[in-house]
This record gives sequence, structure tokens and C-alpha cells, in this order.
Amino acid sequence: MADLPARIKQMKKLHGDAIGSDSPFNAQTLQHSLNNPNQENWKNFEKGSEAGRLMAKLYGGAYKPQISYPTLKTKKAVNNGAWQPSNKGNAVVSKFDKKKANKVAAPKFRQTSNYTFAPVDFIPKKRNADACQTMIVDAEMRQSAYRPPHMNAFSGDDEKQRLSEVFTHKGGKALPKDLTHPVGPAPYEVRQRQAEQQRVLEAKAARRTRLNGGVDPLYVEPAAAAPERSAKDQLFDQIYDEIKDRRAYQEEMELAGAGKANRQKVAAEISSRLSKLSSIDKGRAAEVMIEMYQ
Repeated sequence: MADLPARIKQMKKLHGDAIGSDSPFNAQTLQHSLNNPNQENWKNFEKGSEAGRLMAKLYGGAYKPQISYPTLKTKKAVNNGAWQPSNKGNAVVSKFDKKKANKVAAPKFRQTSNYTFAPVDFIPKKRNADACQTMIVDAEMRQSAYRPPHMNAFSGDDEKQRLSEVFTHKGGKALPKDLTHPVGPAPYEVRQRQAEQQRVLEAKAARRTRLNGGVDPLYVEPAAAAPERSAKDQLFDQIYDEIKDRRAYQEEMELAGAGKANRQKVAAEISSRLSKLSSIDKGRAAEVMIEMYQ
């Protein structure tokens, strides 16, 4: 203690540290602490006690216990005469056994047939009665049995329209009964029936024609179609119908005793329409005026 610096002696008096040879804070440690003031020397705990070792573990001390593990016992490989890889020192190569090699299973090829065919064997033979009867029964079964029609799957506007008609006219349970359309034939079913009726009528007419020497006694020539009228004539007729409607309305009002209220108005409307008729066709307009005011 006598050779310690005065600063260390002062630290001993202030903190009461036990400075000795058995303590981790001996003279050499304290001198190292003075030379390195930034080092965390407080983590150096005594390893001689259990408390010191625990504190060293908690505060980052690199304490590693010295444990003497027993040595492992290993067995040496025993050579039983079997083949071993050549990279081992005690490798033994087994001897070649010729008897075992002769008993190896190898594939065998099929032997060729010794049967010889005669030319008569290639002549086609007639079927017997049993074979013919079997073929007849099979053909009858194929003709009489049900065969589902061959239909290509399709999904177009026509199919969507048919499905919509089914939902509309074939009832349902999604809505109350009061809101459901009455169940009845769908429009597509009506069209199918009409097409079938037309086909039957045409077939009957063709049969009558064939039986009567190419002439159908029930054939009636269709009436001649009326000639198409021009847009000018259609407009003239439309305006003339409007004039007739106003005259009929005014006559009813006169009979009811209330014709005075609308008399001038109806007369003005008829006069304007007569002028339109004259601009369209003067000849027909004159005939209309003569017919009206006779």
C-alpha cells in the first residue's frame, strides 16, 4: 500500500475499496483505469465467487466456464469380407463368382411359330345362320331403340328470346301468384304450331296435286294486291279524313245545341285543310269541295 499513488489512496479513503492482491482491483488494475479513463472498468467482477460470476454474466462479462468433458469413444470398422469402396485403407474386393453370373435373369425373345398357312385359309368364308341372325337382331335393336338427337350447342339471340318467353308465360315461384303472368302457351310455341300447320297444308296440297294430274282442285288464286299509293296520295287522304272528323264533330255539337261555341274554330280548321288539299292536288281538292257543299 505504501507504493500506491496518492490519488489511489484518496479513492480508498472515500469509497472504502478493498485494495489487495486478492481483489480484482489491485494496483495494476487501478493504474490501468487511471491511464484509460473512458473504459468501463466497473464491469470487471471477481470470478472466484458465485455472485461475481452472475454479475459478470448480467453486465456483459466474457466469462466462460472451464468444463472438462470426457473424450468420446469410437468403434473401429470391422471388415467382414464384403466389398467396400476403394478409398478406404482396409478395402477388400470380392471374388468373381461365375456360377452366380450364369443364373442372371435375362429377357427371352418369343419363339417363331412353326405353323404354316395354306392358301385355302385366306379364302373368306360365308356366315352361318346364327351369325346372320345375330346381325339382324342387332340392326333391329339399333333402329328401334331411342337415340338422342344430335344437336350442336348454341347460345344466341333466338335462344335468349325463347328463354325469356318461357320465364314470362310458363309461371314460376319467385313472385307471388298475383304478380305472376298466367300460365299459357309461349309465343315460340304458337309459332311452332303455325309452322307445323302450314307444313301439313302444303303436304296435303302437294298430294292432291300429284293425284289429280298436277292440278290442285282446292287451289285458290290469291287476290291481286292493291297497287301501292304514293306518299302524296296518302297525305291527301289523311288530311281529307281530318276534315271529315271535324265535320262529324260539329254536326254532333249542333244536334246537342252547343255548336255555337266551336263553330268558328272548326270552320277555320276545315278551311286551312282545304287549302292544303288544293296545294297537293287541285283536281281532287275540287271534287272534295263539290262533295262537301252540295
